[in-house]
Amino acid sequence: MFPIILCVFFVIYVYACDNPYIKTRIYLGDRITGTLVMTVDGKKYQPIEATIQYENDKLQKLNYDGDGNFKIKGGMYGFYHIVFKIENDKLYELTGDEIFLGNNSKTNFNILYFNTNWWHIKKVIINADLLKENNDWVMKCKTICTTSSEYSNVPLESIIEKTYNYDEVIQKEGIDIGIDL
Repeated sequence: MFPIILCVFFVIYVYACDNPYIKTRIYLGDRITGTLVMTVDGKKYQPIEATIQYENDKLQKLNYDGDGNFKIKGGMYGFYHIVFKIENDKLYELTGDEIFLGNNSKTNFNILYFNTNWWHIKKVIINADLLKENNDWVMKCKTICTTSSEYSNVPLESIIEKTYNYDEVIQKEGIDIGIDL
């Protein structure tokens, strides 16, 4: 009798572990993870300050390793606001261009995400390149966002590419990147 019960539990366990519907709901890891890879005039740059705010909760330091990787427990329905602070004096050091000196000392690189389901598992990769084109500094951003699918082992993916004029970004104190699926 014991071997039969053991076999039944084994079959249920295998089914549960291979079923995307169940797998996404019993997932215990960080539900929002990502990487910010940034270059300035071809040189690697990583913001040293990063924060996260969920809905109207207090601002918290983001679990960010300094190599661009971040993770958030997530799993709650609602709005997540992730901010990386870009230090304009560091941009001046990397480029030698005085456009970065006379403005705000820091510029916000905002990642805005509205979680529509508690069980979503989201991975975000952001490539941001600040470079000079036609005497203007532009920030070229490519965002790849992958989200778990409720009934399939194939995740949903979106790719968003956008270019910002950095002088305008400094004036309005930030870049807003919405991630979505």
